[in-house]
Amino acid sequence: MPPIVIVDDNEDARDGLNLFIRKQGAVVQNSFRDAETAWEFLHKTPHVIALIDIRMPRSPHVTTVDIDAGIWLTKRLKSMHPQMKIVLMSNLREYRQVVQPLLDQYRGTLAFEDPSQGYRHLWHAVQNLTTDSADGSALAQTYIEVEKMLRNWLTPEEQPLVNTMLEHFHELDARQLLIVNMLAESCTNEQVAQALELSRGTTDNYITDVFRLLGMPDRRGRANRNVILVKAYQLYRLP
Repeated sequence: MPPIVIVDDNEDARDGLNLFIRKQGAVVQNSFRDAETAWEFLHKTPHVIALIDIRMPRSPHVTTVDIDAGIWLTKRLKSMHPQMKIVLMSNLREYRQVVQPLLDQYRGTLAFEDPSQGYRHLWHAVQNLTTDSADGSALAQTYIEVEKMLRNWLTPEEQPLVNTMLEHFHELDARQLLIVNMLAESCTNEQVAQALELSRGTTDNYITDVFRLLGMPDRRGRANRNVILVKAYQLYRLP
């Protein structure tokens, strides 16, 4: 088992994880409370397994929690060390959909777990990262077939609109991707507002901005926009 590094701004969570991991006979090499300090250490030590909380301060100079600092850190580490083993952590289940494209891209070296489900679930994810991955060629062929099926589902009018959305999904931030995921799961604007703990007016503005960023103008009508969004998002989540 490689040494483990914990990145979490919650001191109790760090201490609890540290104690549990040591009881499993593994070594905790270091721990950090913000993304930038963790980066300075981790990009020089890619042989470790990093347990990274998604929500934490970006910088050591602030206490404000960044809603996707852990995702920022993971993307930066993976761009330099694609084979580095990382477990992303969050008690918010919605984040699984946000990080799904990353999980697909780095299958076998990246995992997502909810620590509130218990440390044993988290430890199981760590152990899985240290085992050999399944045959990637068969999996890749499966994804190719799925993409063909999804694209055959598109009408001629939808094809250019979906392609435009696919070009811009990566530009959305964590909150915007959460909104996309909820809309793709058929949530109403009111349900999105309740989940994000925002007013309905603010949520409507966020949703309008999301569609604008994805190149989908309001004039197409809400129902038509959402159908196209669902189809585009299904393709986006493929590796």
